[in-house]
Amino acid sequence: MEARSRSADLNRVCSRDVLAGSAGQYRALIRRALTFHIQHERPADPNHVKNWLPTPGGDSRFTARSYGPEAPLIDGSHPMPRAQRATWRPQSRPPESRGHHSLPDPPAVAGVRAELLSWRDDSGAASLSGRLILLCGLAGAGKTTLAKKLEADGAVRMCPDEWLVALGFDIYDKHARVAVEALQWELSQALVSRGLTVVDECGVWLRSERDLRRTWARERGAAVELQFLDAPVEVLMARVAERNRGLPEGAPRVDPGLVEFWNTRLERPDAEEFALFDPPTERRTTHGAADG
Repeated sequence: MEARSRSADLNRVCSRDVLAGSAGQYRALIRRALTFHIQHERPADPNHVKNWLPTPGGDSRFTARSYGPEAPLIDGSHPMPRAQRATWRPQSRPPESRGHHSLPDPPAVAGVRAELLSWRDDSGAASLSGRLILLCGLAGAGKTTLAKKLEADGAVRMCPDEWLVALGFDIYDKHARVAVEALQWELSQALVSRGLTVVDECGVWLRSERDLRRTWARERGAAVELQFLDAPVEVLMARVAERNRGLPEGAPRVDPGLVEFWNTRLERPDAEEFALFDPPTERRTTHGAADG
């Protein structure tokens, strides 16, 4: 498309779709979650502004860019998503009209007035607010154990270590970890905005990391809770060592000696910070787990 100032944004989000799909179970969720509002005027609905790609005042066109395309894209058999012209309706539309994007009728401009590019499988999906659960703690504190229990109850689990291994990276590759955690955070935002519960088990050791996620959730009306899992350093080290002994040959292992160093970097939440979060939907055990 010719809206050059925002073309990088579109490329970034589309790349996220491809990378997330390669990581496994999230492709279908992403494909149902992304809707771009491509128009010259700023959308009146704040939820639409998040995925708004401004166009010039005149005519616009779309161009798909593919990195390493496979045969279906090359021979034209892949069904590309179509741009749909937005339906302009009064703000007080009846419930049965949900799925049409109700924006005030803007002044007429040359060419495309407003276009909606939909990557969803169902055009009638509505914006919802889900729940973000942050699991704070060091290795061995039990984050993964708790996260898997929540996953069994229907939550989507974000585990950086598992993605790093699945993508062929060393778990100590700093640059890869930063990229994966950023990708998972973007994916978490998309899923929570669609009404899902997401468990973030990256550790959120720093108060600034927790503040960023909590502020994002609050601004969008989503629930956000903080679960802090802790134990004495020597207990955490023993748990990590025990877990290593049970891993298959060649599996990545966490060095128990690093736990003591990581403990100096952990900014433990206090009562004042906990008060800024929503209470958990149900009581959960936060001590005594042997994983994560």
